[in-house]
Amino acid sequence: MIRLNLLRERKVEKPKSLMWQFWLYILVVVLSLAGTGVVWKFQKEKLSKLEMEKSRLDAEIKTYEKYDKLLKDLQAKMKDVQKRNEVISALISDRDNVVRLLALLAILVPEESMWFDEVRFSNNAVTIIGFAKSNETLVEFMRNLESSSFVPGESVNLVVSKAEEYFGNVLRKFELRFQYKNFSQAMASANVDKDKNKPKDLPKQP
Repeated sequence: MIRLNLLRERKVEKPKSLMWQFWLYILVVVLSLAGTGVVWKFQKEKLSKLEMEKSRLDAEIKTYEKYDKLLKDLQAKMKDVQKRNEVISALISDRDNVVRLLALLAILVPEESMWFDEVRFSNNAVTIIGFAKSNETLVEFMRNLESSSFVPGESVNLVVSKAEEYFGNVLRKFELRFQYKNFSQAMASANVDKDKNKPKDLPKQP
């Protein structure tokens, strides 16, 4: 007796191999490492360029700082030379202050009615100790000082005025103080007054 099997033969599936998954994993790892290496190399080159640029900028800054220091030193020297020139010019203009002061006093003092016993001159401050025949003579001398371009009117100050016998005559002993402008200061004051539209004659050297 013959038996026929009409059912399809069921094929037994073989388990799939895991090797391709392993190689796929290896490929992914390799590609990842390669990509990371490329990015790292690019960043390293970029960092290197930035460091070079920083070095160049630092060198330029140092160069500019050097020139800036030289410029400041030169400006300081120019200011120093200018100040020296101003001092020298002032000394040249005012080197005869004492002589000019005595000449000014000789012009302003009332004739034959006032005598100086002592004249002190320090830092443009003048102190005069002397004798006058009368209060009127003393007032006249003070007014002459106040009207002079070389004496600030508000600086004239009568410290002492008293009657005292001098060689048998009763005179007024006085001590008078005032500030004296040297020629350059008097010229500067006159120019300031001129700029302010105040008519005032330029001072002449005594």
